[in-house]
Amino acid sequence: MKISKSALIILCILFVFLLVFQFRHPLALNMDGGYNSANTSALMRFQPIPFSGSPVVPFSLSALFGWIGGFDADNGIKIVTALSLVVVGFLIYFFLKKITNEELPSLAGLVGWCVSFAIITYPMGYLKQTIALPFMFIALISLYFLIETGEKKWWFWLALGTALTFLSHQPAVITLTACFAFILASMLPGSNLRHGRVMGFVLWGVILLGLATSPLTVPILARYFIQLDAHGYKTILIYLKGLISYRFQMTVDFAGFDWVLASTP
Repeated sequence: MKISKSALIILCILFVFLLVFQFRHPLALNMDGGYNSANTSALMRFQPIPFSGSPVVPFSLSALFGWIGGFDADNGIKIVTALSLVVVGFLIYFFLKKITNEELPSLAGLVGWCVSFAIITYPMGYLKQTIALPFMFIALISLYFLIETGEKKWWFWLALGTALTFLSHQPAVITLTACFAFILASMLPGSNLRHGRVMGFVLWGVILLGLATSPLTVPILARYFIQLDAHGYKTILIYLKGLISYRFQMTVDFAGFDWVLASTP
């Protein structure tokens, strides 16, 4: 599939905007107040990361672009987050172009992504989630086309996207799994797969059962994932929004700055 000149221009404008926006603010405002910068800087010097326990892919990519950006860890983080959001825009364009074979709806989806709040809020607060986002899109698009076409090549992209999502931000795999369930439940009944209708209805039953039992399961999961708290099903929407969108009320250990204010150019 060839990308049109219009889409290429839009993606270039988005990349430039994100770089300008990122470099207008000190990195202490975003990315866990220096936590990610310290890990990236250590990898750039081939040293063990000081803050272990997080997936290494975001720090490795940041270190790579840190070398490109003048051997500066902060620059590397800003460049790689900008690139991740541009890749998401391309994947939206690719998906819409492939299913519609039309340029206008594909460009409309790309422009919609470019003007969304996520473009501003993601790079101001999330490194691991931002890096995981394009891999999540790859996995979800691959699952769609795997069911739709049955082509075996999509198994590779599905496995790759899922693995890199896990290696970028482990809690995001929960959101990815939930999306898988909804996609499968929606598409299997109308697919050519044997017993697809039965499997689809079974999945809807599992989804409804999971939602009904969430007051019990969410507090248990909250022991292992800090993104959840122990207030039952009421936190599910907040949890999902935190993984795929942005937060509102958060501050960083940087005197006088608030995340909402920092997100205003």
